Amino acid sequence: MNTTPTLFRDGMNASMYGKLEESARMFRLGHEQGINECTAQLACCYRLGHGVPRDYNEYFKLATELEQKECPLAYCLLASAYADGLGCQVNREKADSYLKRWAEASAAPIPGISDECRRHMRCYDLSESYQQALEYYAANTGEPPLIDHDAAMRDYAEHTTLADKPLAQVLALQASTPQGAPIPPAITQPLEQAYKDGLSGAAFLLGMKLLLSCDENDEATRNRALALINDEEHSLEDVSELVTKLRCVQPDDEEAFAALHNRLMRSMQYGHSGIPRADELPCKLEMTPSPYSGVFYVYNVEKAKHFIDQKQWHELTRPLPLPDLTLINTDTKAFGNLDLRIIAEGTLGEFTTTLEGSLPPGEKQGIYLNDYSEYYNNTLRVELHAADGRYSTIRFEKAFLDTIAEPMPPLQLVHDEHSLIIIPRDTDIAKLQILTSDGTKIAELNNLCRDEAVTTDLWHLKSCLVKARCDAFLIVCNDGIPAIGFIK
Repeated sequence: MNTTPTLFRDGMNASMYGKLEESARMFRLGHEQGINECTAQLACCYRLGHGVPRDYNEYFKLATELEQKECPLAYCLLASAYADGLGCQVNREKADSYLKRWAEASAAPIPGISDECRRHMRCYDLSESYQQALEYYAANTGEPPLIDHDAAMRDYAEHTTLADKPLAQVLALQASTPQGAPIPPAITQPLEQAYKDGLSGAAFLLGMKLLLSCDENDEATRNRALALINDEEHSLEDVSELVTKLRCVQPDDEEAFAALHNRLMRSMQYGHSGIPRADELPCKLEMTPSPYSGVFYVYNVEKAKHFIDQKQWHELTRPLPLPDLTLINTDTKAFGNLDLRIIAEGTLGEFTTTLEGSLPPGEKQGIYLNDYSEYYNNTLRVELHAADGRYSTIRFEKAFLDTIAEPMPPLQLVHDEHSLIIIPRDTDIAKLQILTSDGTKIAELNNLCRDEAVTTDLWHLKSCLVKARCDAFLIVCNDGIPAIGFIK
């Protein structure tokens, strides 16, 4: 006998067919009727921006309401809230405490809650950032996670009667496939059926499967794969999907690239449905990758050896993987003293500071995120808060940051009294240039071999910097993204 509430079931299926506003409307009706499953899914709609504005405060409010009703579904939602700072401060102890309670409560049927809902939330409704952090902790501590995500996915795929069953079976099979192994052929049939049925996301997954498995000379399959990846009828404004679509755009198709880039920025700022909140700070956020891959602090040999012996790597290098933001005031009034909040999701912490000064209407302000935070290999969220309570947010998912982050040149740099000493690490380097900040060439070195030191005149370098009136130089390897160097 299926005890799943009808509004919950219909709302879930509407979501799985990409009908996000209809889905959110059903969950709201269920919430108003006191159906806890619907309250929980309405909260998740607010977290993702599915059919409603993305609103972390509303997410936290609904999660708290469930806790006050002593509903165990609250544990899943509040674990994510405290892990990712959703409507509250990041608090690892609270996040882990709620996760432990959710793992215990959801391991078996929950009184008053349908198994359909329990299984779905156990599999999918911990936030992606928290899930990634838990997997990282497990891999580095050797302790099994409180909830085995792959096992939860297999359980859901086996028992669900919701519309996404074929996609769930595919994801469970993928999760069971060892990393690096070929994609199982058995995935194709359920993906084809899911695509035929019109399930949201099926076209993209099928296209990716075909693209990764087709022969190099199979032009027909490749073209079909690209067409499926770019299919718009049942796609979501999902960041990872939009990034993949951007990669598939022809290099000379500037119009298509600009359109996809705008959609990507909208999804990162407002969520999947692209709906601003009523209290949205009226602004536009533009993003550009950092022009530099990182910074080398070049010490003398003795000092550099000390930092290496102490494993104080941050004293020698600093990657700059985070993008630069441009804030544009689209209001009719000036912004003043906005609070900048940067959250490393997944219990990694947060940082808050005030951007002092006034930003008039139509004016721009650069925010150089690398000056405020580091990349902790998980999703990073940036929030801008005004004194009157209005705020805006942009969410840089881990997959997106991994895509735009440029690695630093594989070098070790030190100096002695007369020379800048350059030691390639990990690989040979065909060409290395040292430039002033305006691009004037100071030196060029060719055919550098791994682990073999080469030198260039330190005093010539310093004199060029004096003439250019700058205190830093640029290092460019094989025409890649430059790194910055400071002589210490």
